[in-house]
Amino acid sequence: MVNGTSAVLDVPPLVRNGRTMVPLRMLGEAMGALVTWDGADKKVTYRMGTTQVELWVGKNTARVNGQSVPIDPAPEIIGAARAQPWP
Repeated sequence: MVNGTSAVLDVPPLVRNGRTMVPLRMLGEAMGALVTWDGADKKVTYRMGTTQVELWVGKNTARVNGQSVPIDPAPEIIGAARAQPWP
C-alpha cells in the first residue's frame, strides 16, 4: 500500500542474506518520484521534491542531495527485472 492505494509489484520481494530486496523503480514511482535510469553508468536517480537520490548497481555508496552515504547491500538487478526495458 502506498498512500492508501494498493500497488502491485512487477517483481516480487526477495530475501537474500537476511535483507529484503524490493523493486525500487516501482516503489519510487508509486510514491511520486521521478525515476530515471542511466544504462551506461548503471545508475538510477530518484527525484522527489527537493530530494535527489542516486544509486549505482553493485556500488555500496549512494548519493543523497550530493552527499555520499554508505548503503548495504549494494543495489542489484535481479531476475525478471533484467528483461524489462526502461522507458
